[in-house]
Amino acid sequence: MSILSQNQESFGIKLWVAAKAKNFYACNMQVYTGKSVGVREKKQGLQVVKDMVCHVYGIRRGVTADNFFTSCELANFLLTQIMRVVGTLRKNKPEIPALFLSGKQRDVHSSIFDFTSDLTLVSYVPVRNKTVILLSSQHHDNTCMGEEKDHKTEIMTQYKATKSGVDILD
Repeated sequence: MSILSQNQESFGIKLWVAAKAKNFYACNMQVYTGKSVGVREKKQGLQVVKDMVCHVYGIRRGVTADNFFTSCELANFLLTQIMRVVGTLRKNKPEIPALFLSGKQRDVHSSIFDFTSDLTLVSYVPVRNKTVILLSSQHHDNTCMGEEKDHKTEIMTQYKATKSGVDILD
């Protein structure tokens, strides 16, 4: 971690990392080298995930990703590679229905689902006036976990259980 003052410059190395959720083992890394010729990269999250998991295409693995990486395009691509994804979505994604975005009129711990033939989108309200949007190509119904007081969906439960591999590795 760097602490900057106004007159100091700071340099660091940014790494893209794929880590196993169970043992936090880094199974692939890539150094981020910055913008190519000053041009902003489009679909960077999609390309990073493709690079990080290409060695496991076709062997029925799951990917958990945060909102920088997760998209319907990624989910559909991974399905062609016999892989699944669970991840949070940024709220500016055009595929998210407006109803999913606001938690103001919804009960705390409520969920709204939307389904396609291959993907499930869920909007969950963890606390008043806040929503978390998740996408899954692995879950295809609106089941919630048992009698828990917070009524978390299986998608949310799996995301929370598998998201920490890279965080712990850091």
